[in-house]
This record gives sequence, structure tokens and C-alpha cells, in this order.
Amino acid sequence: LQVYFTGNDQVTYSTGNNNYLADDKFPRALWTPWYGATNNTFSTSGNWQTVSIPLSEFAYDRYGNKLGGLKFENLTGMTMFLYTGPYKEATVECSPTICVDNIRVCPINE
Repeated sequence: LQVYFTGNDQVTYSTGNNNYLADDKFPRALWTPWYGATNNTFSTSGNWQTVSIPLSEFAYDRYGNKLGGLKFENLTGMTMFLYTGPYKEATVECSPTICVDNIRVCPINE
């Protein structure tokens, strides 16, 4: 799952065709708990799970290569999508069911 903060200059009427999702110069977070797991699977067993992603993790391109961090002007929109990821094997099959509720950006007390 890729989580992508976007700025007003990235998502416009002319870019509404989703081409901005493949723009690898803008960082995104990759939430892939199944990657590297046994049999490349992940299940919550039907239970809700809280996922916290620090803003410092918004630092990757769509393939998992490290980029620079977020900029303030990137924080006007948010997109979540399934699209490629850190997988290097073309044969990895994926048919996920993802349910999302209560998205927030808030401080994490460590």
C-alpha cells in the first residue's frame, strides 16, 4: 500500500488522470507488512489494526528506493493506492482486501 501526500501543484485538473502516482520524485510511505513475511502473506484475522506511519517514512519512490523527505507544500492532499512496491519479482501475485477508517495526521509520542 502506498500512501502519498500531494501538493496543489501535483494534483490539478490536467493531472487528474493519476499520472502523478508514477512520479518518482515525490516521496511516499510504503506499508507492506506482507513483504518478506512467510509465504508473502499478511492477515489481521478479521480484526481492525492501528497502523502508524511516521512522517519520516514518507521518503520512498514507488519501488522502495530512498528519496528525500516530505516538504510542507506536499501536505495539502493524501492518496492511498496499491501500485507496484518493493517487490522485485514480476511473479508475485496480490489480491488484497483493505478496509480503511479514521485517517489522521497527528504527533507520535515516543
